[in-house]
Amino acid sequence: MMNALQPDGRLRTALRSIGVLPAALSFALACYAVLMLVAAIPWIDRPFPGFTVLRGEKIDLQLPDAWNGAKAGLRPMDRILDVDRMPPASSRALYDRVVAEPVGTPLTYRVERHTWDGREQILTRTVATQRFSLLDWCAIFLGNWVAAIAYLVVGVVVSILKPGSPVARAHLALCLSGSFHFLTLFDSSATHVWPSHVPSLVALGVFGACGLNLALLFPRQLEVPLPRARALILLSGVLVAAYGILFYPSAPHAQWSYLLPCAYAGLGGVALFVNTTWTLLSRGSSSLARAQARTLVWGALLAILPAVGLVVALLAGSNGVLLNLGAVSCAMLPLAIGVAIVRHGLFEIDLLLRPALTYALISLLLLTLYSSVLALLGALIGERSPFANIATTAIVALAFAPLRDQTKAWLDHTFFRTAYDAEAVRAEFTRCAQETLTIAELVQAFFRILDEALHLTYGAAFRQVPEAPFWRLEGALGALPGEAPSPLPFDFPDAETFRISLHDEVLGLFVLGPRRSGIPFSKGDRALITDLAHTLALRMGLFDALRKEQHQAHQIEALEASKAMQEQFLNLVSHELRTPVSVIMGALSCMRLEGRSADDPALETYFGRIYRNAEQLSLLISDLLNAGQLQTGHFALHRRPHAFRELVERAIEDLAPLVAQKRQRLENLVPDGWPDMEGDPQRLGQVIRNLLVNAINHTGPQTSIRVTAERTPAQIRCEVLDTGPGIPEEEQPKLFGRFVRLEQAGGRGVGLGLFIAKAIVEAHGGEIGVRSEPGRGSAFWFTLPLGMDRALAAAGDPASDKALK
Repeated sequence: MMNALQPDGRLRTALRSIGVLPAALSFALACYAVLMLVAAIPWIDRPFPGFTVLRGEKIDLQLPDAWNGAKAGLRPMDRILDVDRMPPASSRALYDRVVAEPVGTPLTYRVERHTWDGREQILTRTVATQRFSLLDWCAIFLGNWVAAIAYLVVGVVVSILKPGSPVARAHLALCLSGSFHFLTLFDSSATHVWPSHVPSLVALGVFGACGLNLALLFPRQLEVPLPRARALILLSGVLVAAYGILFYPSAPHAQWSYLLPCAYAGLGGVALFVNTTWTLLSRGSSSLARAQARTLVWGALLAILPAVGLVVALLAGSNGVLLNLGAVSCAMLPLAIGVAIVRHGLFEIDLLLRPALTYALISLLLLTLYSSVLALLGALIGERSPFANIATTAIVALAFAPLRDQTKAWLDHTFFRTAYDAEAVRAEFTRCAQETLTIAELVQAFFRILDEALHLTYGAAFRQVPEAPFWRLEGALGALPGEAPSPLPFDFPDAETFRISLHDEVLGLFVLGPRRSGIPFSKGDRALITDLAHTLALRMGLFDALRKEQHQAHQIEALEASKAMQEQFLNLVSHELRTPVSVIMGALSCMRLEGRSADDPALETYFGRIYRNAEQLSLLISDLLNAGQLQTGHFALHRRPHAFRELVERAIEDLAPLVAQKRQRLENLVPDGWPDMEGDPQRLGQVIRNLLVNAINHTGPQTSIRVTAERTPAQIRCEVLDTGPGIPEEEQPKLFGRFVRLEQAGGRGVGLGLFIAKAIVEAHGGEIGVRSEPGRGSAFWFTLPLGMDRALAAAGDPASDKALK
């Protein structure tokens, strides 16, 4: 996080956003430029033929009239056949031959020339060698190199300032191809790093294709299928480059095979001009696109004249200095495009240039007027009174102060640069945010305060909602463009969109139309808008939190009411069911005592089943009552001394019928001879029965269940061990919850046995828990403190018979 705030961190982030391939190409071009510059420096102050030679031993187009070659009658694109009757092996070999001769040595050249009507001429010319000066080096070579560097720097800077933008990527491709083209021009005349003319022609084809690709997107995206259009552009670039490569060596006038790629490269500029004109004339163009188009027009005017001069030079020949100046001036086109791309985000071009120039002009006029008035008054007063001169100067200065302020106010009004105090605007909106009670009122205050500072044409705020179309209009400023009854954030192509986000969560969007002045938002304006949007997001988040809190409060109240009704229902049902069940069990007991069923074995069997199920139903009702007492706070302990082993023994006797059905064996391993302990024997017996019932239900037939216990001076620890399937570790924390039933229980019970056991043990000041592994059985244990009075006091219930709350 901190690294991203450092300059080197931002640079690395920007370079990564450019892309691996463009960054690698940019670095390669930079290295290539340095290599060629180093290779071309030795030209300075050394002999040369009096003309420059391209690959193929052809005289370069850059042939100044002051050179001996032009004075001897040589022309661009003449081909050198031999030097003093010795054919040169290559252009570099010709230079090496000349360097070995002293300055002023006359050399005889036999040249081949093709006239415009197709005739071939063989001419002989004698040209004296001369010295290549620093001025010649700058005039012939440096222009192309500077143009190449300018293209490279502009493309990379724009991509860094606008990372990820499709227009910036297309502009970078244009700049890289243009840089490569000018570097190959520099190379063909100076260094001869490339062995042939192919790179220069390929660079022209790529430059034209990149220009056409950029024209599809800028300053306004054309309404055409982009993939198909780009495929056609790529194909045309390949065909043009192939034509130049195939016909350049053998064409009677090689410049014609070079002119076709040049014309194709110029076609990209023509396409940009067409798109610019269409953007300016079309009603559907946004204010941003029109502003970019106007900037592009200025750049094109500065670049088109040198381009026309370059075409004329290719046709008729020209001075090398003009060609180099034309090459440098051509860099104004990508520079203008780059400024148009990034100005609305980072470069305040309009706010910097237009007011600055106007202020300078007005200040110059005022200074002239001020000086004239002083000179006139000085001439009238003369030099008789220095005090009078000082007083006059002070009076004029004071008189001009209001004029200066009025002029500044007029200029501010002209440029709609109404000054505002950003901190005062933030403070005012913060105050409004604290006083408003609804989001709608806050949004209206937001637009009102922002409009007073920035003079907006319109604005709209949208809230994100879960249902389609996922945006709801919360408030608006002015008349929104378009005819849609319910606009969306994306229905305003000439507006800028800002997010209302809190903790990386988008709460909404608001769109702001252009300022009434047409001047784009500055960085200060965007900072103000961002701060106000953050305050708005904080307030909206607070409103949402309050709304959620109220909703949760209503839900809690409903749950508590439902819980109270549930407890009331359970208690009512338990009490109502207990009476008929008791009557049934009593009647059955009386019938069995009277011997009514002894004579009929089948009837005895049915009576036994009815009695056992009625007894089970009585136990379930008892559990429900106990659970209800725990929840309502009417659960009471009746403590008295008792023998713990006898509690276990009675629980085992009570469960003997259930154990007999499953052919299980219960073992009481509690030692004899322990002194009596103090507690509620009925409730503790219920704990042991519940644990034994749980073990019986989860253990298979013909197994044994053991009850063990150990005594320390502080407590008794009892365990009920079974050999059942065991309990997974993730399920163990849930066992002692209310209405929790184990899956191995086969659906028996209501899930209250362990819950009641836990409540009874904790009421005695003890603890309860389980140890279990799947496949190795379970051991339910509980502890009871022997110092019961101290334990109950520690638990917050010093009274022995007080209800446990």
